[in-house]
Order: sequence, then structure tokens, then C-alpha cells
Amino acid sequence: MRSAFFLLLRLICYPALAVMLAAAIALAVVWVNGQCPPFDEVGVTCATKSSQALADFGITIALFSAITGIPVIPALGGAAFLFFDLRRKRKPGLDKP
Repeated sequence: MRSAFFLLLRLICYPALAVMLAAAIALAVVWVNGQCPPFDEVGVTCATKSSQALADFGITIALFSAITGIPVIPALGGAAFLFFDLRRKRKPGLDKP
């Protein structure tokens, strides 16, 4: 039986991991798309509104996590929980009631 503490940690860490992955995917799409100039610390101006929105989202999350560390630490916990949860689901004999 899972304890309430670890369930609460999972409820915090999994969304943080999802936000960090979404920001990384947004920056990767903008970089591959090629409609934005290289990033700098001031900001970026892109050719289309959708590329601009993706770049703004990715840079906002990246800078917020670099300055405060708030999304990064729970995201690392979410990655660890995901690894352990997937590992536990793969072993057939451990889920006995």
C-alpha cells in the first residue's frame, strides 16, 4: 500500500516533469523549425506567431527553472518516480495483493 506522502510527491513531481518536457519539446520544435534567430539572454523574435509563442513558453520555463530551480527539482523527482514505477510494473510477481 502506498503511503499518502509518496502519493502527494507523485502528484507534485509528475506535472513538473510534464512541464519541463513540454518546454524542452517547444524549444526543440522552434530550433528545428528555423524561423527564429539564435537565442540570447534578452529574448527572441520569431517570424510567425506560433513559433513566437512556442519560443516564449520554452524560454520562460527555462529561465524560471535556471533562476529559481523550482521546476527542475520536482521534475528530477518525477523522472525518478517514473523510472521506479515503470520498473515495478515490468516485474510480474510484485503486484500481489
